[in-house]
Amino acid sequence: MDALDGGVDAAPDVGVADGAPEAAVEAEAGSPSYVEEVAADAPASWWRFGESDPSQAARDEMNVQAGTYETPGITLGVPGAIAGDPNTAVSFDETSGTIKLSGDLYDLGGSPPFAIEVWVSPGPAPDADASDPDRRIFSHRTDSPFFGWYLLLQPDQTLSFTRWDQNAVVGQLASPPLATGAFSHVVVSSDGTTMTLYVNGASVDTEPAGAVTPNVSANALTWGSNSDLSGQYFGGALDEGAIYGHALAPARVLAHYHAGIGK
Repeated sequence: MDALDGGVDAAPDVGVADGAPEAAVEAEAGSPSYVEEVAADAPASWWRFGESDPSQAARDEMNVQAGTYETPGITLGVPGAIAGDPNTAVSFDETSGTIKLSGDLYDLGGSPPFAIEVWVSPGPAPDADASDPDRRIFSHRTDSPFFGWYLLLQPDQTLSFTRWDQNAVVGQLASPPLATGAFSHVVVSSDGTTMTLYVNGASVDTEPAGAVTPNVSANALTWGSNSDLSGQYFGGALDEGAIYGHALAPARVLAHYHAGIGK
């Protein structure tokens, strides 16, 4: 399928490896909750990962694309990212396990506006001699020739968001290292011309968006592994995954982050 259906100042309090979200901060009286802030921006799909049993579907709050928990390798019910919210998160053991969403939805073909959002708590960095050290967070890419995109953690705990077309990289973003064992709020937002990567409310990289051939048959849309479920398994926890058919303006990214930490 073709992909989906905007800005002001970013935050000074970026908090990457040396500043994880302040989970204990209490929300100000009357301020919108995280759920209210996300809902206000009308995600195309939104997976809260709050299930208690892996036999349950990974519910899409927008009722568009539920996922399947592929076990073993997944633990549900771990503490979530959002301050004051009892909704839980999902953890991955880096050796197996993924969340699979079948079909070619969200191939992001062409150069559409979109945004991808997730809270990421990385496990320890892999050994330097690991044979498959990259860990995919969210992935929708074909086997060779490569078309599509993915968001992954590199061995040094930095993020990489990459778009591919006919084996060529047509757009790539990178971040500073994320804090190990603590949730960071991650957003990739594109207006169709320029892509920006945000970590904890602040822009950390901006590049041209590039274009990907649309409607190329892809492997599954996956959380926690490569798109054919054969490797690059994530280690750590993920929470509140969402994808939007429009860009998120910097002020909206910041609003989501602040609501998530209860600020």
